[in-house]
Amino acid sequence: MRHPTPWDNTGQQTHKLLSGLNPNPTSGFVTGTFYEPVSSAFIEVNSMEGIAVATLTLSQLCSSFTMDLSALIPGTYIVTIRVAGLVEGYTLIRM
Repeated sequence: MRHPTPWDNTGQQTHKLLSGLNPNPTSGFVTGTFYEPVSSAFIEVNSMEGIAVATLTLSQLCSSFTMDLSALIPGTYIVTIRVAGLVEGYTLIRM
């Protein structure tokens, strides 16, 4: 399964939901900032094996979110963001 990068091969920005996940790599808390406020979103953190290890549901207008990932073992994870029919994936490193 291929996960999108923030830029395509022409240098054009392809992610439309988040301006980024910070800090990345992280040792615990990570914050995602939306380009525009959203009224609802579903965030899922998956291991590289595809197992959901953390989820967050947003149900009120917000411009960012923070997740505590300190309980996860160090490794690479895929963060999937779902907002109004759009789905984007981001790679996250847990130190």
